[in-house]
Amino acid sequence: MLLSEDSPFTPGTGTSPLHVAGRKDELSLIDQALDLIAEPLIQGRLSQSAMSPITIIGPRGVGKTTLLTCAANMARERKMPVVRCPQLRGEDKQAVMRGFVERMLSAYKECLNISNEADLPDNLAVGYDINLLPSTNYIRVLEAMLQEKPVVLLLDEVMHYDVDLLRMLLLENKQLIAERRPLAMIMAGTPALDARLSQTKVAFASRFQNLRFSLLSNEEACDALEIPLRQCGVKASDEAINLLVRETDHYPHFVQLAGEAAWQAKGKAREIDLEMAAKAHETMQKSRKKYYHRIYEDIREADLLHSASQVVAMVEAAAEPLMPEHVVAQLAKASQGITSKEANEIFNKLLDIGLVWCERRAGVTAAIPSFFTYFKERYLRLEASMEEVATE
Repeated sequence: MLLSEDSPFTPGTGTSPLHVAGRKDELSLIDQALDLIAEPLIQGRLSQSAMSPITIIGPRGVGKTTLLTCAANMARERKMPVVRCPQLRGEDKQAVMRGFVERMLSAYKECLNISNEADLPDNLAVGYDINLLPSTNYIRVLEAMLQEKPVVLLLDEVMHYDVDLLRMLLLENKQLIAERRPLAMIMAGTPALDARLSQTKVAFASRFQNLRFSLLSNEEACDALEIPLRQCGVKASDEAINLLVRETDHYPHFVQLAGEAAWQAKGKAREIDLEMAAKAHETMQKSRKKYYHRIYEDIREADLLHSASQVVAMVEAAAEPLMPEHVVAQLAKASQGITSKEANEIFNKLLDIGLVWCERRAGVTAAIPSFFTYFKERYLRLEASMEEVATE
């Protein structure tokens, strides 16, 4: 038990909470991928190929970047260079790749605690030649790194990457993995990542290790609150935990918000009771509305409020979760003048914004159930105001 005055909850983008709940299977797969590239090399090669690239896909706020951070920590424990890339796009592709290669070399120096360029191994003391193709510079540096150490590439927000540069990375890394080089590649993004990979026209992307997740179970959400508190020497009554969990929708970002609110409500106390949880509830209400506002504005700016209203009605009216193709078909039928292709594009945009979520073979559900209530109330006010304007 660690007695601490610092909050163990981290309700922010890409932060790493004290306890990562509900991602046991995902972390296990990442662990396996790292174990494979940690095997001793035989004439510079692994005895078997490394794992194919892993994709982590989910709505905003469910812990994709957190999972990348966990992967980075697991790799560093194994003394592996970790190359993190939050973006890979820009008009000057040479400059973009030059920055990426510099990240690679910085990761290598950090791993080996090298501060002086002169201390780099001879095969890594290579400069970026602007006269060469971006792929040539990338591969010459990465191959040199792989001769010295296993390398872990962690690529975030991949749905925004330049298609050509992403294609190049995928093709080059596929070849290295096929050659049994010690390389692990993990990519994270919202559901639009599927479309971005499709745009690269790299056929083997269908064989990637695909991790998709959204909400936590009730037990996992309780653990995400109770375990960090206990590790910090703070007790919480079952009633308090249950009240806090009811405010979260089992949505990971809201779980962190609820934990932080409860931590602030307790002050210097070492126990959180029902009264403190109720106080945290008030803070949570405000935080949730701010978050809902952001999602609503994203839908509005995409000019999809009416379509979103139709999709919400479909999801709520269905006795069983609808499959995506059924939602698309109903959307095309309900919206005169749009084709099935256009309806599919609308659905995918709403999926990516975070209105709905779709587990494969499980159908379409609300990404954040309570957001539906917020959306309907605000959309009804919009319709009422539009009717008033029309009658004036």
